[in-house]
Amino acid sequence: MKRIEKSSSPVELTQWVKTQGTLNCRYCNLPSNIRTIVKQRLLADQGHICGYTGIRISDTRSHIEHLKPQSRYFQCHEDVDYHNLLAAYPGSNAGQCAYGAHAKANWYHEEHFISPFSPHCEAAFQFDLEGKITAHSAHHIAAQTTIDRLKLADASLTELRKQAIDTLLFEPGISLKQAKDLLEKMYDRNATGQFRPFCFVLKQACEEYIRRKEKAQTRTKTIQSQAKQSKK
Repeated sequence: MKRIEKSSSPVELTQWVKTQGTLNCRYCNLPSNIRTIVKQRLLADQGHICGYTGIRISDTRSHIEHLKPQSRYFQCHEDVDYHNLLAAYPGSNAGQCAYGAHAKANWYHEEHFISPFSPHCEAAFQFDLEGKITAHSAHHIAAQTTIDRLKLADASLTELRKQAIDTLLFEPGISLKQAKDLLEKMYDRNATGQFRPFCFVLKQACEEYIRRKEKAQTRTKTIQSQAKQSKK
């Protein structure tokens, strides 16, 4: 996950909440035009990547997801709290998805869930160059539970991550300098405010790629130095 840094709640949502009575102030009653405004703000906040998986999303390829399920957290109006909402893959009209928001469904656990709103969410998961995900030891229980509940180790999602890594690093066979330049700009947004899909995965992959390149470079220099010494 990439940490989601939330902006302020849209004025239209805030005003609507203020005008509703206790019983009517529910997400199911939120007008469609305000939902549209909310989703556009969520997409902008997230740089058009899914809050759980990192897949590229758009208006049609996403739905408004409740971190704390609206079916369970509505009595204090958390179902219409902007800071409980995120944009997630897939779109509302898509079929069932094996991972991410659809796999999470109505599950939520305060202690055993790594939230994309958490400052340490990016450090909680480790990705290798094959796109495989594991829980970081420092956050093992919560991270592993999140992986299991959201099916983040699903084979098809893992393959999408691997394709992104291969396309960025291996298919062009980039140099050490190019890898370092990429790493420095990995979290930059493009001209339309979008992050790279799977940017948090690619960041770790780029770091590992650099480590391997530097190790190989050091090994080569050592061999060359030894060869020179043997000729003397």
